[in-house]
Amino acid sequence: MIFNFFFQCLNYNSMILSTFSSKKKKISSQTLKKKNSLGRSILLLKGFVYGIPQIKFSLALKKIDTIISKNKITTIAWDGDKKTYPNDETRQPASSSYTQLIETLHEKYPYLEFLFFKKKGKGQSLLSGSEIKADEFGNVLGPYSFLNSKNTKLLTQRSRVPRLKKGHHLGVEFDQIDKWYELGLKGYQWVKEKLKISKVSVVIVGVGGVVLKENEKISESPLRFPEREVLEIKIKR
Repeated sequence: MIFNFFFQCLNYNSMILSTFSSKKKKISSQTLKKKNSLGRSILLLKGFVYGIPQIKFSLALKKIDTIISKNKITTIAWDGDKKTYPNDETRQPASSSYTQLIETLHEKYPYLEFLFFKKKGKGQSLLSGSEIKADEFGNVLGPYSFLNSKNTKLLTQRSRVPRLKKGHHLGVEFDQIDKWYELGLKGYQWVKEKLKISKVSVVIVGVGGVVLKENEKISESPLRFPEREVLEIKIKR
């Protein structure tokens, strides 16, 4: 009887340890899953808003595919440049802007989050149904077909950031933007301060004056911005 009692105690203790271990493993798994669901991995797109050869778009897409896979990208971001459209009056095709990549990437990766930066009060102009019109150079600009008031939340630079949600997107509006390059800089700072992201991927399809100025300002105060892993697609115009 003593031996039976001893073995029963051992079995009972083993059951308790097994149950505790199982619960611990389950809790750890759930915690990790929750932690990952809050995180973002950002790819920023920048570049020329006209004059990009088609072969360079193909090259950029190939490079972007690799970055999305390698860095487990969750979010594609850009500085709020509009989609380009054909000019029916002049019969000119849509300007070959880097923004043509955005709708292509949405079609290919519909589960990714898309994030744009814009001046205060201008975010609505990127949502479907907004005005399409030509600028002073004859470039016809307008909204993106996949962004709308139901799936895109417009934030101020101080707003609380919602969690990642499949099929949903974000626009962030910034005040006190006096020069074009300031929008890109504030976008970088917002990513570091609000999203707590210390390193981002950047693909630049043609380096223009705005990007050069951004680079200059970032080099002056690098700690204010996330570390950048930059891939440049060189374009001569």
